[in-house]
Amino acid sequence: MKPAKKVLFLLIISVASFIFLPWIRHAFGDANYPPLDQTVRWIYLAVFAVSFLLFGSLLFLERRSGAAAVSFRKKLLLAALIGALLVTVAPVFSIDFHCYTMQGRVMSMHHQNPYVAAPDAFSGDPFAAGIFWTHRVAFYGPFWILISVIMTFFAQNSVFLNLILLKLPLYLGYLLLVHQGYSICAKIAPEKKHIVASFLAFNPFILLQYLVDGHNDILMAALAVWAVNLVYERRYIPGYAVFTLSVLVKYMTAMLAPFLLLMAFDRLDRKTRIYGNVLVFAAVFITVTVLAYMPFMGSGPGFFRDLASRKLFFGAGGVDSNTLPYAVLFVSQKIGFLKGMNIFHPPGYVTGVFHLLFLVCGVSIFMWALAAKDRTAGFFSAVSLVFIAYFALEGFSMGAWFLVWLLPFLVLSGIRRNLTLAFLLSVAGALSFWKRLSFLLTACVFIYLLILILPRRQRPVTA
Repeated sequence: MKPAKKVLFLLIISVASFIFLPWIRHAFGDANYPPLDQTVRWIYLAVFAVSFLLFGSLLFLERRSGAAAVSFRKKLLLAALIGALLVTVAPVFSIDFHCYTMQGRVMSMHHQNPYVAAPDAFSGDPFAAGIFWTHRVAFYGPFWILISVIMTFFAQNSVFLNLILLKLPLYLGYLLLVHQGYSICAKIAPEKKHIVASFLAFNPFILLQYLVDGHNDILMAALAVWAVNLVYERRYIPGYAVFTLSVLVKYMTAMLAPFLLLMAFDRLDRKTRIYGNVLVFAAVFITVTVLAYMPFMGSGPGFFRDLASRKLFFGAGGVDSNTLPYAVLFVSQKIGFLKGMNIFHPPGYVTGVFHLLFLVCGVSIFMWALAAKDRTAGFFSAVSLVFIAYFALEGFSMGAWFLVWLLPFLVLSGIRRNLTLAFLLSVAGALSFWKRLSFLLTACVFIYLLILILPRRQRPVTA
């Protein structure tokens, strides 16, 4: 058995041990999300350290040898098996999954509009006690809310069925991400396809955040990558429809729209069809969006007005500590500017400056992508840079699960040492229960820049 296959076998055993994470927490009587008991945290830290050591070794061995540990079919089968095991595990670090359940039950069990009625109106519901933001109406996209409604309808009051059925689309999204990531990499960079497949299929961070904790970002990211693959294959209408569904899970992939159209323009046989393609995109996007929102429109004409008033992309205006905007405001106060200002809740014009900086970065990245000789290769780098700029310049409290917006595009990009950066970000995301994510991401950036600066060791040339 070759070394990479041995490491893969050990890695599968290691990530399979995640099924014991809830048991460990309960054994020490810790019911917090994430766990606060120091013994539990150190045990988790040891488990994740072993998993990432094996995961990094697998990537290194596959890259050094240039050969896959096993065929892609076997990798996909292993991903399906380990994923099927982990979806049975209750969330450990986050209660977001319980919020999905309750928001679905607002319509499936209580026959109310989840975009209008908040969970606190149904305090007698057996699932209401498991969530924190009881006063907030649904803020996810209608495609995800419809999934939640359907799954909770069939699950009824069974805790186990709600866990399995609501994680089913996330499990399918995980497999879709692995398959589509491999598929598009085989077209644009076939020499990296096996490493990309391993990264997406066996990444402990992905398995932990999206199959154990059950964050819906994995479905949004998977649909976005599938949409890119369809557009690359010149299947524009299905590609635009799938992209719209991605946006209607959690909205954030809407930032990709200009770059997706740019890829489409580059793939067109006749450049005179550009305007027609834009109209097709707009027609598909509007049609799918209206159809998805239709079940929720019964609350009257104020529905879309209320929906439009929500700050989907730029948060609620506050600034979280340990973010770049907070650091800028903090230093500004120390040197004599902005005295007396509450930097956690600054005036709108202050946060507006950072929003404007992000928009300027986004436009600059788009212009760079527009001028690139190979727009297809530049697409993944441009999208990665947009998400990095968004994470850096917005002052919201960032959840580790947001990283899946970036990771699939980063490993497919042409950014230098992209796999190293993606690995470091994955480690930071997995360890965010232990230390604040902003500190871990700062350390990742420092290590990554240090790796870029250090000279690469040349392999000896053999005769």
